[in-house]
Amino acid sequence: MLAALGLSLLRADTITTRDHLSFNGSLIKMASDEITIVARYASGEKRFPIEKTDVEIIEFNGTTFNSGAPPRAIGIGPPLKAGKTPVSPPEATDTIVLRGAQRRACKLIGIDQQLVHCAGKEGDYSRRIVLRIILAGVQ
Repeated sequence: MLAALGLSLLRADTITTRDHLSFNGSLIKMASDEITIVARYASGEKRFPIEKTDVEIIEFNGTTFNSGAPPRAIGIGPPLKAGKTPVSPPEATDTIVLRGAQRRACKLIGIDQQLVHCAGKEGDYSRRIVLRIILAGVQ
C-alpha cells in the first residue's frame, strides 16, 4: 500500500530518446548516468532504465499514460549513426527551461522526486519550476 501511495505522489514526466521514442510516466530517479521511469500502459506499469546518453529531452508535465503497447526493447530501430551514440564533450552543459521561459545552464547530475540536481554553483532546482531539460548535444 505504501509503495503504491509513493508512486502516486510522483509527478508526471515524459522522456524522449534520441531515436524519438517517448515514454510518459513518473521519472523515479536519475543516478550513475541512468534514468528510471515507470510508465503506465493499458496492460499495466512497466519500469524502464534508460541511459542518459540515449535521452534527448526530459519534460515535467501532466502526461502519465501511454497509448499503445510498451516497446519490446529500448533502442529498437536503426542506429542514429554507425556505431555508438556520440557522447557530448565534457565541457558541454545541459539546459534547464524554467516556468516563464527562463533558461539556465546546468550540468545535470541527478533527479529525484523533489529536485533537479546540477553540478557546481548552479545548484538544485525544484521540479515544480522546471518544465524541461534539454540534454547537451541536442540544442
